Amino acid sequence: MIKCLGYVGYETSHRDAWDAILQNQIGVLCNAQLPNGMVSHYRIDGAESRIALMDSTQEKLAFLGWDVGDAAALDSLAETLKGSGINVGAGEPGLASERRVEDVAIFSGPDGVRHEVFFGQKQASTAFASALVPSGFKTGAEGLGHAVLAAENRQAATAWYQNHLGFKLSDEVKWDDAEATFMHCNPRHHSLAVLNCCMGMSPGQLNHIMLEMNSLEDVGKAYDRVRAAGTPLALHIGQHSNDKIVSFYLVTPSGVALEVGHGGIAVDDKTWQPTTYTTPKIWGHDPADGPAVV
Repeated sequence: MIKCLGYVGYETSHRDAWDAILQNQIGVLCNAQLPNGMVSHYRIDGAESRIALMDSTQEKLAFLGWDVGDAAALDSLAETLKGSGINVGAGEPGLASERRVEDVAIFSGPDGVRHEVFFGQKQASTAFASALVPSGFKTGAEGLGHAVLAAENRQAATAWYQNHLGFKLSDEVKWDDAEATFMHCNPRHHSLAVLNCCMGMSPGQLNHIMLEMNSLEDVGKAYDRVRAAGTPLALHIGQHSNDKIVSFYLVTPSGVALEVGHGGIAVDDKTWQPTTYTTPKIWGHDPADGPAVV
């Protein structure tokens, strides 16, 4: 059903501060701002918009956009969701143009999170090239990275995403008061994870998004830039136990985390066996001053 995580939208009153981190510390490129100046679009590859930041008086996840591949798949999924009693709509006028896609449909998932399914992501006229990330970001068929959401009922949310959107279980991590379920829709270890409402989180809240670079050296240099700039960290650099990615987490101006890493393992559904881990890390990932993350 779902091919990959195609884009993420976030509402913030700190768009300029986000912009400085994304462009000057991580190496993401600002593609365009709408004429009204209310939205900034960012590139991490050939797609015109992978991350959208919208001016707002609040700090919250606005939407997650999932690529389904083509028009037939979009129509089929929309009908399947409607058949399950889920309200699917076309969204606001001009939404497809705003999202830089051919067509899009919207619906609410667990905890009121807005999900958008689309096909035909528009490609920029120039190749992606970031002076700060010479290796580029790992995207392609695996999408922009992953998102982790808090859920009022983790088991029910997991079942919803599996039953309605076709996500498959990668594994679980349970430690201290936290319980997280990781799911995949392509070889990336996880494109979506749901977490119980631990660590002061609320249902539907975004815990973090992850961007994966194509070289560990670029991750290390980004880590140095973030520290030199004095941007708060949630976790210092380390390696996860389940997806094996080496990463660090910075704290965005909205208080949610951004994970930047390299080396996540691939899932082969023919041989993959889900595992339950009792720790989220192999080494490092020492807590810093920011919010708790997974």
